[in-house]
Amino acid sequence: FKGLMGPVRACEARSVPCRRGKGRERGGEDATGDLKRRTSQVVALGRRSAWIEALRLALQSAAPDVALCNAAVTACGRAAQWRQVLGLLEEIAALRLQRDVVSYNAACTSYLKAQLWRKALLLRASTAHRGICLDVVSLNAALAAFRTEGHWGAALAALRAAGVEPSIVSLSSAVSACKIGGQEVCGL
Repeated sequence: FKGLMGPVRACEARSVPCRRGKGRERGGEDATGDLKRRTSQVVALGRRSAWIEALRLALQSAAPDVALCNAAVTACGRAAQWRQVLGLLEEIAALRLQRDVVSYNAACTSYLKAQLWRKALLLRASTAHRGICLDVVSLNAALAAFRTEGHWGAALAALRAAGVEPSIVSLSSAVSACKIGGQEVCGL
């Protein structure tokens, strides 16, 4: 994860470059079992809001896969560390790993937690150009942004065009967007 040690060590010292291996080797540090274990540990740290430790652990991997990267993205996203999330998304691309719906959902979540509604919506729009199929989590993130901004028309349009079965959270967000926007709730 080139260039991401700076945010991890920001509290301790200035930027320290991170070494990255050229590939996964059998029996090496990142054999499949070790990589899965490391990913599980990063997930657990993220759930405890220990994003710095989660990122540090992920950065120790010589050959990360998309699951490990997504675990780190999610840990940072939950803590509203959107700058680190963006760095991780760039690093995923630099590693020639395929960013997926989990990557983007975590990024949207980090924007929403940081109250950067417009950035979340722009990121959501950019996924269509990358051929990423969004899910109900993506829909709910967009609806939360529309609700906050009071964009009831956009919320209803997103709900109609979602391509996924909306959840109760989806419908509640759409109704709230209508109410905030001063519109009668009809047609849901």
